[in-house]
Amino acid sequence: MTINKGEDFFTFIQEEQYFYYINYKKQFAVIYTFDDFIKHKDYKLLKISSTNYIDTKNPDYMYLSAIDEQYNLHIYRVSLTLQEIEEIHIVPNQIVPPHTLRKYKDLLFLSHDFGNAQFYKQNSKTIISSTKFAMMLQKKKAFAERKRRDQGHQNISVSPRISELFNEINSEDPIVCSNGEVLIVNLENMEETFYKTTGTSPAHFEIDEEKDIVYVSSHNFFVWNGKNIYVDPAVLDKYKLENGGLQLEKSFSHRTGFRYTSHKLFYHQGKPYMCTFGQPNRLFIIDAEEMELLYYQDIGKDELTDQSCIRDYLNDRRDEFKIVGIEVSQSGDYLLFICNQYIYIYEFAKREIILNIPYLSNTCDDERLYAGLDQYKIRTNHIDYL
Repeated sequence: MTINKGEDFFTFIQEEQYFYYINYKKQFAVIYTFDDFIKHKDYKLLKISSTNYIDTKNPDYMYLSAIDEQYNLHIYRVSLTLQEIEEIHIVPNQIVPPHTLRKYKDLLFLSHDFGNAQFYKQNSKTIISSTKFAMMLQKKKAFAERKRRDQGHQNISVSPRISELFNEINSEDPIVCSNGEVLIVNLENMEETFYKTTGTSPAHFEIDEEKDIVYVSSHNFFVWNGKNIYVDPAVLDKYKLENGGLQLEKSFSHRTGFRYTSHKLFYHQGKPYMCTFGQPNRLFIIDAEEMELLYYQDIGKDELTDQSCIRDYLNDRRDEFKIVGIEVSQSGDYLLFICNQYIYIYEFAKREIILNIPYLSNTCDDERLYAGLDQYKIRTNHIDYL
């Protein structure tokens, strides 16, 4: 989040207590927590919202939220100097802070359900949470490992594949993604309204301010033992903003598109498009008016076409290579995206990469330095122009 153009910015870390102030003009960084600023309160803030935005009416302010020990979500309007912090609303009974908190007009959009995915068991007709699903996988894993020991397998340290555990659960009672929810808070009267999304674990909003259109992405996954477990292909929903509420118009999904982590709405020659990456490196270009696929393109190796079940392949995949973060030039002519080694510049009209910029070398004269970089490198999921 830019503070002063060409000088400094904030960056936020998913579901942590802290965030960074970065001054890249003077080359220093400061780590802050909310507790550094909010004094004389009778609660402790545990985690801050991950993706935050500047106030569209007054760019000297931003909106942040944080969850406390009693599961209350506190929403704040904060000056970019961090000298003014005003609590404007509290939402009770929240497990985690919203993955995204974004203001448009007099509305706050919160991806309320990102950390609390819901799934539907088709035979028993019951809803289970991501926590319950994770417990089912853990139980299957423990049983499979015990069975291997009892049968005298020599290499008992080899864990069963995630796809095997998932498919065994799925064969007993097929599981699909249930609807998720996003929350809108009207800043004029603090009224809260929940809206259903087509998929579960909704994460991010794209807003077309010219047409009052809101796009919401749903990942259709959950996290178990630090690994993403994919259940269904991801979904992008398109809503029309009318009378302070959302009306679902169309949705986009593709059988090979899992977890649209980062996406951007852009205009090219007067027409709106959405660009996003499905796991691990499949670029999708979507007609944002019709919510239909224009084309997809693998950046690098095509890992998906020959797979009999893409979900199983991704759930078992161990390779760290992914392309996630994406941004579009103001003209809409160029897409920029990154993995954990390269920055790519892609010309939209030509449908090709025109430049690869390495930013982490595979070799280094100082082996100690490279070891440190390799240990601490972090893939950036979301990027914006500074």
